[in-house]
Amino acid sequence: IHCEQPDQIKEQEIESRRKPASPSVIAALDSIGIVLVHKKSFSNSGISIHNRRKMLYNRQMKIGIYGGTFDPVHNGHIMAARAVMKQLKLDRVLFIVAGDPPHKQGNNITCGEVRLNMLREALRREKRFIASDIELKRGGVSYTVDTLRQLRTEYRDAKFFFLVGADMLRDFANWYE
Repeated sequence: IHCEQPDQIKEQEIESRRKPASPSVIAALDSIGIVLVHKKSFSNSGISIHNRRKMLYNRQMKIGIYGGTFDPVHNGHIMAARAVMKQLKLDRVLFIVAGDPPHKQGNNITCGEVRLNMLREALRREKRFIASDIELKRGGVSYTVDTLRQLRTEYRDAKFFFLVGADMLRDFANWYE
């Protein structure tokens, strides 16, 4: 059996003569983010940790969606995402770089590619944080509802958690759709 810890992707060999883990042990390990995988079933199979997890537990991946201009990204963004990830036990957080945010029309915003590259560099050591260019690729005004619809098609089985800063929460009632 391999014991995989998603945060650090550590693998530990456990003697093959040991009894299979009981359902209560598996549930306890899952509650702290450890997934047990039978070596014969998955070794060298090319199956991702996410798919192993779904196959073994039929569990939805929990994904935080954190959108913003990130102009510039700063430690507050990362610290907030870490805290939410820990509190909600998220599998990953997608940082969505806004393409053309409607609430910042007429403001001088740094080029999207530059903001995306700054974000990627800031998240380089954060294994479960992903900088997404979904809005930059789509072009046009970046409405959150359109992004969420597109993400739903890409991550059909995921459970989303929408992260929003206090500045955007104040104006949430005025958002498009």
